[in-house]
Amino acid sequence: MGTYIRLVDYGSQVDKEEGFLCGGDRYVSNNINMADFPGHEWIYWASDNVVNAFKTGTILGKIANPKQGLITGSVSTFVRLWFECENEKLGLSGESGKKWYPYNSGGSFRKWFGNQENVVDWENDGIRIKSFKDENGKLKSRPQGIDCYFKECVSWSKISTGRCAFRFYGDEFIFSDAGMAVFGEDKKLLYLLGLLNSSVSYEVLKMLSPTINVEAGDIKNVPVLFGDVDEVVKIVQDSVEIEKEEWDSFETSWNFKKHPLL
Repeated sequence: MGTYIRLVDYGSQVDKEEGFLCGGDRYVSNNINMADFPGHEWIYWASDNVVNAFKTGTILGKIANPKQGLITGSVSTFVRLWFECENEKLGLSGESGKKWYPYNSGGSFRKWFGNQENVVDWENDGIRIKSFKDENGKLKSRPQGIDCYFKECVSWSKISTGRCAFRFYGDEFIFSDAGMAVFGEDKKLLYLLGLLNSSVSYEVLKMLSPTINVEAGDIKNVPVLFGDVDEVVKIVQDSVEIEKEEWDSFETSWNFKKHPLL
């Protein structure tokens, strides 16, 4: 038996059912609710709480700026693991005059902090990438979002087969199309990191992005409700610090000093 959907019109004197009702394969939803979702999407299974979040909250795109990043055109040509490069050519702190700079290229599931092991050739402001063309003279790279390179951000991996994880990146990084990012004010950025890593955002993103790709436009439409900002920011800062300490305990981190068991 297929799923049965019935949209209820508030203007009708016959139907006064409100919000969301589910039983087996049956969904009943007020059709006015559809107008509260970005793009008027048919998220007919949304609960009253989710609908109210879209009604009373502010979409993330009005608070911060989700963006797509650099597409090099050839990962094998322009991207390396940091320990494959000569030390004197590494700009791991974002210092000028180097060849290889920290590159946020997404990566595996990891929340709060991590996936910081790649570097990208951005010598002379990325001249080689910016001029990388095919045999017909067509530009193969796409250096987008340049105005946000080397800025603090909250990032996620574009492709996710399960739950999407969000991480904090410092101002020494260039971000990629595979590691899209949100930019904004410091305090709000950390608050949004807490929200995006929550179970609430997980459910909302399943509605906004039912595929394995989570795009910048999907993140832009997540509803934000502000509560105790200071308390949330403190919890997020602690979470980031815990995960940073764990990440730096392995030799693949460029901040590794010694194994914690020693």
